[in-house]
Amino acid sequence: MLIGWNPGRMLLVSTVGLLFVWHRVANATIYSWKGEGGVLMLSNDASDVPEDQQASAKKFTAKPAPRPVPADEATPHPASSKTAQIDAYQRGFDAGLEAAERQVALAEELARTVLAAVPQPPPAPIIIEQSPPPIAPDVGYDYAPPYYGLATRRTRSPTRSR
Repeated sequence: MLIGWNPGRMLLVSTVGLLFVWHRVANATIYSWKGEGGVLMLSNDASDVPEDQQASAKKFTAKPAPRPVPADEATPHPASSKTAQIDAYQRGFDAGLEAAERQVALAEELARTVLAAVPQPPPAPIIIEQSPPPIAPDVGYDYAPPYYGLATRRTRSPTRSR
């Protein structure tokens, strides 16, 4: 029986095998198919795939990693680390501003479409109710009326008679 009847063990064995023979596995071809009971089977040899599963077997071919760029061909370093930090900060700041502007434009468009879709109610009438101002006595001064002393009787003048 091939390795693969237990998915957990198959994963462990595959990982360990890849770690030990990484340079040889990098260009390897792996075949996968479903075995008895729906178990995933893997092999690097096409002859291990049963004849009845050959049509449905999947073939995976690893691609080699790109070669690293030599140090002399790498991009030149900036004049100083301070300049590099400022440049990186400015690029990040500019990218953040652009993203914020896009978000604001999307929010404005969303607000316009939502407001256009919602029917606007007519404006409510404004009614101002106030009680009338209190009626103050018609007094043009702020002091008490004059005092003329004790009330005296009016007497007839002697020149007049009845």
